[in-house]
Amino acid sequence: MFNKFKSDPRFEIILIGGSYRNKTGAFVGTIANDFIANIHVKKSFIGVNGLDKTSVFTSNEDEGLTQRYALNSAETRYIVADHHKLDKKDFYGFYPLQEVDYLITDSAISDSQKETFGKHVQLLID
Repeated sequence: MFNKFKSDPRFEIILIGGSYRNKTGAFVGTIANDFIANIHVKKSFIGVNGLDKTSVFTSNEDEGLTQRYALNSAETRYIVADHHKLDKKDFYGFYPLQEVDYLITDSAISDSQKETFGKHVQLLID
């Protein structure tokens, strides 16, 4: 993501540091969490591995904890998940769905999933 925006003068880019997870390209751990816990952002967008009616899931607890800090530092919280990730759990449940503001998903979401998830979070469907 950094390479896409580094030459665009419209954006000021801040990198957080921490331990780098090569699998996802995320920085996690104490350094990342301390930084994120002390900032305030208007919007936070978090991609996830799964979600059910109560929780949001990822496959790595360190990354999940950092994602929780990012959501807690935001005024508006967005979860990004395609329809394959709905009604699916993964290893680590890191955030309650009822505290999320928006779920961004694709148009293949079923009507029953729209009804189920729409009770807990506002849906933004592409």
